[in-house]
Amino acid sequence: MKKITGLFIIALFMIIINLEVKAEESLNKGQAITLVQNTFQAQVSLSEKPRTIEEIFSILSPYVTSDFRQSFLEANLVYTDGKYQTYGSDFAPYYIPFFKYEENTKFTLTGDKGYIYEDFPANGDGPVRYQEGVRGVELLLTDEGWKVHKILSPDEMRPIIETLTNKVKDIPNFNFESIYLTVHAPAIVPSVYFVPLYYTSLLLSHISVGYL
Repeated sequence: MKKITGLFIIALFMIIINLEVKAEESLNKGQAITLVQNTFQAQVSLSEKPRTIEEIFSILSPYVTSDFRQSFLEANLVYTDGKYQTYGSDFAPYYIPFFKYEENTKFTLTGDKGYIYEDFPANGDGPVRYQEGVRGVELLLTDEGWKVHKILSPDEMRPIIETLTNKVKDIPNFNFESIYLTVHAPAIVPSVYFVPLYYTSLLLSHISVGYL
């Protein structure tokens, strides 16, 4: 009996850990928009004054992958007075697009990637000019959490949207009640059934004694 109880506690503890990891991996539209907005603010701040490369890395790294950071800095960083600075322009590459963050701003999550995108009309006037088409930002789940990984042009977004649309069409008929429970499980299970690590270890130690 003690052996069965011990195995049950171990299994429950592993399920809770797995649910917490899944909760950390999830990303909703609001969180994605916040990440993209913070990235844009970090990019813009680099034009305020010259900084050391270490300072620049510390500003960008919380929001972008190392690959994106490298591409952005190579395209925009200027050496001045022994330090570095960016000078924004209407056509500066690798900057977050000027999303309106309204209903037309779409969000899709698929595996370890997320996409924020918006359909931009042709704009030949004003400080920022865009060719007509859907522009997007690809987010990537890393060991440090979600980060901006790519800026996507209309040509790059087109096949992605087609792929995402086809995936939606291929979804079979699910039991929506089970989907509801699956989505809400990470928020419910840990708060109701979570057993602190200390007490779990204590229980397991007593069970181990019972085996001997």
